[in-house]
Amino acid sequence: MYYYILLHVNFSSNLPTIGVIHQNALKKSNKALRLDKQEYISIPSSFLAFLAGLVDGDGYIQVTKTSKGFIAIKLVISLHLEDLSILEYIHSVLKIGKINIYKDLRSPTCKLVINKTDLQEILFPLLMYNKIFFLTNTRADQFNLAMYIFKNDIKMYNQIPDNTPAVFEIPKNPIDYTLLPFFKN
Repeated sequence: MYYYILLHVNFSSNLPTIGVIHQNALKKSNKALRLDKQEYISIPSSFLAFLAGLVDGDGYIQVTKTSKGFIAIKLVISLHLEDLSILEYIHSVLKIGKINIYKDLRSPTCKLVINKTDLQEILFPLLMYNKIFFLTNTRADQFNLAMYIFKNDIKMYNQIPDNTPAVFEIPKNPIDYTLLPFFKN
């Protein structure tokens, strides 16, 4: 059984789910720790702008092919272990994702990994609601691809098109960057 949830163009005061989420995916996630969807709207846009900037610099949206040809999507922020408190802070505000610590590396790291379901239900709708977007071409392309996959309910990796439409337009010149509302404090 599938739950079909449409992406609303008018975000009003509701935080929509983007695309289709299978009921088994909802059972797997730890919804007990999560905030109510309405409470997410109260997260300050300045926090979300900080998060988008951090992902632009130290993160990525991974879209990969599973061994059976399906699509796996997750968002990862990777920092040096000395910066673990940043990931703990983000996790404490969003109440989504999992922090992994890798001490045995030459340069110990920590990662916050946010799964596909949480991207569809929480993070991407929050970014859309607040009109906050990624400012590097690479991250914007990754976001656009993930959003296209979610909105079109694409399950198989070989069904991903070569080009996907932009959800947000990246500014074309330096002055346009200064006019972005999420840069005004």
